[in-house]
Amino acid sequence: MIRNHKILILILLVSFAVMICGCAKPVEKPPVMNGTTPSPGSEPAGFSKDNPAPIGETITVEDWNWGQKKISIEITLLETVRGDEAWNRISDANVLNQAPKDGKEYLMAKFRYRLEKLGPAGESFRISTLDFDAVTTDGVVVNGIPLMAGIEMINAELYEGGTKEGWVIYQVPKDDASPVIAYGRMVSGSGGLWFKTA
Repeated sequence: MIRNHKILILILLVSFAVMICGCAKPVEKPPVMNGTTPSPGSEPAGFSKDNPAPIGETITVEDWNWGQKKISIEITLLETVRGDEAWNRISDANVLNQAPKDGKEYLMAKFRYRLEKLGPAGESFRISTLDFDAVTTDGVVVNGIPLMAGIEMINAELYEGGTKEGWVIYQVPKDDASPVIAYGRMVSGSGGLWFKTA
């Protein structure tokens, strides 16, 4: 009886560990770019906070472990809009959208996301505004706005070969001229793909 009880506890612990490991966030492993893993200090633009990719530059990542899936993607920050122009677009999209808080302004960033390969085969992959964070020049993480009425957000479910263009939106300090945007950071804050906004 005691032996059966111990086996049951062991099964429950293993099941719990498997469930925790299955959370959908990138695995702590540097992404593979065009078939090669960069050595420390040699990353091309976009693979670190200190060296973000410029607007319009496509980042290609192969065989990125993302939870229990392995993805190969192409991602490009196509354009950014902020300040009065961003607020005009947001307010024109829906009169119920709210003005930014005092001292803040909207930063809109339009991305193109292409899912080149996905494993396991036949499954789909979700991208969300929640996968993208802005980071101010003084190092404060700004979470994106999940939905904005009347604006085509980046949220999508893609199968292999699928492409989505859409916006991520933040409220950033008006006096911060160059925050960066990260996609797919680890819970620890490391890793991910990084983009300039100006």
